[in-house]
Amino acid sequence: MTANSLFSEADLDADAPLVLNGDPRPVRLAVIGKPVSHSLSPRMHQAVLDRLGKDTRYVAISVEPGRVAKCLSRMAKAGFIGCNVTVPHKHEAFDACDEHSDAASTFGVVNTIRFRDDGTIFGDNTDGAGLEAAVGEAFNLRFSSARIAIVGAGGGAGRAAALQAARSRATSLLLINRTTSKLRELTDKITALSPGTTVDTVPLDDCEGLRSAFASCDVLINATSVGLKPDDPPPIPAACLHPKLAVFDMIYNPAETPLMRAAREIGAPAANGLGMLIHQGALAFASWFPGTPHAAPTMRRELMD
Repeated sequence: MTANSLFSEADLDADAPLVLNGDPRPVRLAVIGKPVSHSLSPRMHQAVLDRLGKDTRYVAISVEPGRVAKCLSRMAKAGFIGCNVTVPHKHEAFDACDEHSDAASTFGVVNTIRFRDDGTIFGDNTDGAGLEAAVGEAFNLRFSSARIAIVGAGGGAGRAAALQAARSRATSLLLINRTTSKLRELTDKITALSPGTTVDTVPLDDCEGLRSAFASCDVLINATSVGLKPDDPPPIPAACLHPKLAVFDMIYNPAETPLMRAAREIGAPAANGLGMLIHQGALAFASWFPGTPHAAPTMRRELMD
């Protein structure tokens, strides 16, 4: 146990409730991942728990790959209410659940766990709905009537974004990836979910094709990790963008990515992924404590202070 609320799976003990720095409130919620010490989830969830007067602590637990099922079993026996799951454990968590929500089943990954009173483990995914809420909040745009472009559609985050758009019956989807052959299975799944959604693919290095396709898009979502480093170039050449194309970058640190900066320089609206982090967290909180006030405003205040 450390002062920054980081624990390991070995700290879990059904006979001795996990406590933090002598705080009498037991730990009953957590985020698991590897690495996980950087996660903002403990801060934003604890702020809501404190505001609501919940006698519960939320911490980060470092879990080695291959140990997720064992960790979840130990958490259930230790009386946990639930947990969030971050990289690289979302597939493992899916396999460890007894039952899944429709969203989790569609995406094939889990980011939110609820431990039920009967001992079963329920897996959900709030990432897609959190993304949709954040994009809507940033640009006053609804997925159900939007023309959406996704760069990095071949990765896990891009796949989830595309499937969420399909679940919401987006007007059209433009899938962008370095290798478009990797998108065939995803394209088929989108069509099965939403036959009315038009799906096109463009390779990442086809700037002329991107410029032409972007002319009929409302929003571009960056689902790649390009932009995390200060010297990263934009994942899409700036010359391909236009002022009417809103840009949403899933990255939230740094607060302004190279892609966002390129968009703003030509007068296009841009937003980072902090809103997605907040909204997916608020949806997870609501699954653990049904009927409580919407957690997003409190989470936002905590992270903006």
